[in-house]
Amino acid sequence: MTGLQSKRLRTIAAMVSPADCVADIGTDHAYIPIALLESGRAGSALAMDINEGPLRGAEKNIREAGLGG
Repeated sequence: MTGLQSKRLRTIAAMVSPADCVADIGTDHAYIPIALLESGRAGSALAMDINEGPLRGAEKNIREAGLGG
């Protein structure tokens, strides 16, 4: 799973039930939505953050994972 090196993030991702769509509010880096999409646990995802810097980082990570759109 992309970006899920930390035990905390792996634990959070494992707690998410499979869904058509998930939302990560305060996403910071978008690692969890990316991992859920890549693993097939989510059909689509919304990654949101109030701060511009983390949102730019999330957008970069999403693009690099080939998941933009």
